[in-house]
Parts: sequence; structure tokens; C-alpha cells
Amino acid sequence: MALLCIVNTSNAQTYTTILGDSLIGEKGLVSHLMPDSSIWLVGATQQGTIGGGDIVMIRLDALGNPIGNPSYFGTPDLDYPNNMLVQDHQLIIVGEIHRTAGVNGFVLVLDTAGQQLSWSEHGLAGQSEQFFDIKPTRDNGFVVAGFGSLPNVVGNDFLVAKFDSLGANQWLNFYDLGQNDIGVTIVERPTGGYLVAGDQNQRNNNYNVVILSLDSLGNREWDNVIRYPYNGGCKNMQLYQDQIVIVGEMATPTSSAFDWYLIRLDLAGQLQWQGTIPQSDRGDAIFDIAIVHNNKYYLTGYSYNNNTSNTDIQVMAVDSLGQILAQQYYGSNSFDMGYDIQVLPNESFMVTGFGTYNSDNQMVVIRDKFNLISPTNTLVKDTPSLTAYPNPTINGIVQIKGLKEALRYELTIYNSTGIACHTQILPPNHQVNISHLDTGIYWLAIHNPSTGIEALVLHKQ
Repeated sequence: MALLCIVNTSNAQTYTTILGDSLIGEKGLVSHLMPDSSIWLVGATQQGTIGGGDIVMIRLDALGNPIGNPSYFGTPDLDYPNNMLVQDHQLIIVGEIHRTAGVNGFVLVLDTAGQQLSWSEHGLAGQSEQFFDIKPTRDNGFVVAGFGSLPNVVGNDFLVAKFDSLGANQWLNFYDLGQNDIGVTIVERPTGGYLVAGDQNQRNNNYNVVILSLDSLGNREWDNVIRYPYNGGCKNMQLYQDQIVIVGEMATPTSSAFDWYLIRLDLAGQLQWQGTIPQSDRGDAIFDIAIVHNNKYYLTGYSYNNNTSNTDIQVMAVDSLGQILAQQYYGSNSFDMGYDIQVLPNESFMVTGFGTYNSDNQMVVIRDKFNLISPTNTLVKDTPSLTAYPNPTINGIVQIKGLKEALRYELTIYNSTGIACHTQILPPNHQVNISHLDTGIYWLAIHNPSTGIEALVLHKQ
């Protein structure tokens, strides 16, 4: 592989590095900043030195320049990495091996110098297993999520595999949720057990996000579809303190093409908020999220850029209602996609993805920083000092208690799909009439001039 390296840099916080072979397609998938300020880049190449498609690893210095030659890992078949976890001085990469007889999941473990420590495959003849996501667990092990297809079973099923601190597989289970189910991402709850998110085919042939809850031994507890009237799905899920945020893609009333999509859940997996970030109506999707705090998320994926008439890598900072704080496009003269984002301690960000350069895909690493405006909205959880009575409401007349009488309050009500459906200035008695709204769950966002947005969940029967 002949490396093409184009580095544009003004300092260690701003550069774009493009890496690859001008005759072979590659995709950058995930990067990790090491303690010595070097970076390990993981990618997929259509043709490496082992055969078929391989996993490629490249180490970069603090300015994004490659250190030494790339290393390749895999089998003579098509090997595709999907994600990486850095834990206990090890790089743990998961992905899938494509063979004529089927697809198996793999776990590749390297030391921090890039030397292979172990390689394991997970799958049985006559069925397929694909490893998509990897997250750490409280016992210093890790858990993997994906999906598989079993013999004589229609469609795909969720797959979850648990590994101990030595990398030994403790259990691997399939979960049939009743439809075609594509497991994508997983988190471990602080109190134990797991939440798994993926996409499920609905009766109207749209896909919606589905959540599966497991106990710590992998036993199924419950599953719940996050209903949305259009077609979409999820790409990643992250846990931060007492909230879980899922990102992905969703069609809208104006277009069947996707917009960026956000979902927030509590630790019990109950929906707190969902909504889209309107983009171009030309096809846009989030692939990764880095949570800075409860009201600031960094996102990356791809979006159609009207200024260049291309689909480019987009990086965006938003608040917890999807309001844009800053955004930037990066791209070539063709399709580009951001696949992974990390926010560093100084709030610079590092994005890994790919773009089309010299007629094929090349790996891209971007390091940059926003000049952010302050977050303006938050709807993270209920404000304990406020109550709505009665809740649930039947006739739609609700009294909001806990507000100071002398202040002027602006109210916005969001429905279960995150769409604002009612706005008003609260009267002095702080009474709200929602009799014109359908039955369901609503979020009341009250703008307090002193403290910002305060929130309540209201049920209308």
C-alpha cells in the first residue's frame, strides 16, 4: 500500500490528514488519541497484504503525520472492522469476516505499540454473526452488540456477546424481537444490565429504533419501540450520567430522505425526547456522538452541502433540544462521511471518516475546534421544583405549580416525536389548556428568565 498523505496544519489543534493508496479504496473508521499525543487510526482497506479486505492500522503523530508504515490484520477473506475500545493498555477491535459459508464476528486485540495479542472468531456454520459495537463493562471486561441470522429463521436478530477482562467469551446470545431486527449499539447501565439499540422493521415497512433491556447475565427483560411516523434508524448510543442519547437518521414530513435524528432516554430506557435536526432534504445522517455535558453534544456524519453541491463530512455541536451551536463541513468533490468523533479535553474535536480523493475512497482524520455559542435550551429531565396538576390530565386543564408569580414565563409543548405543537406566554395563574391536543405524552419546556429552561413530562388521557 502506497500511502498518500496530504496534511494541512497550522497547529496541533487544526489539521486534515488524508491517507490511503490512490489505487485502492480505504475507509477510516475510528481513531484514538494516546497519552503521548500520537493517534491510532483504524480503517478498512479493499486490498491489503493478507488477502481480501483487511483491517489497516496507522499511527499518526500529534500533527497528523504518519509514523512508519501501515500494519494489516485479518484473514485471507474479507475482514471489516466496525469499532474499537481502548482499555487496560490494549486496543480491542471488533468487526466481521465475510466468507462464502457465512459471516462471523471477530475480536482483535493489540497492545498500544500495535502488536497483535490475540484474534478470535465467533460464529457457527450455517448462520451469520456481525459485531458492530463494543463498550467497556464495570468488571473490566467488554460487551459487543450486533446482529445475526439463524438457520430457518426469517430476518435478523439482535446479538450480544459478553467478554471478561482477559478477553474470554462468557456468553453470546441472540434475541428475536419478532421482526427483522438489526442490533447496532449497546451501553451498560450504572446499576448493571444492558440497553441495546437497533432498527426494527414495522408493519408499514418503515424502520424505527427499538430498545432491548438485558440483565447482567444477558437475560431478556423487555423491549420497546421508539415510535416515529417515518422511516429511520440508529447509528450509535452513548451513556452520560443519568441520560442515554441515541443518534441516527430519520425521514421527515417534507422528504423521505433522512435528516439527523436524536433520541434521549432515561436509565430505565424510557423516552425523554426525540426529534430531528432539519438539514437539506437530500439525505443526511449522524453516525457518532460525543457528549460534553448534559446540554452539549458533538455530532458527526454526512450532510448535503448546498454550497458545494456535494455530500460532505459534517461536524455539529448542538444542545439537548437539537439546537445548533456550531457546525462545519469538510469534504472533497464527491461523497464524504464522518464515522467517529472524539472531543478532547480542550474541546477540540477529532473526526475519522473517509472521502473520495484520486477516484477512490481515502481515510480522513480531521482535528479542529469550534468557537461555540452558549447552549440556549435544555430538556434533560423533569425539574423537581415544578409539578403539573392533575397529571395525567383528562380535560386538558393543567395547573403548573412551583413558579414565582412575578416572572414572565414562555411555554413550549413538544409531542412524543419532538415536534413543538403549542407555544404561549403563561398567564398569571400559570394555568394551561391543552384540550386541543391528542392523548399522549408531552414535554412542557418553560423558559424561566432566572434559571433557563425547566421541564415537565405531562400525560394527557
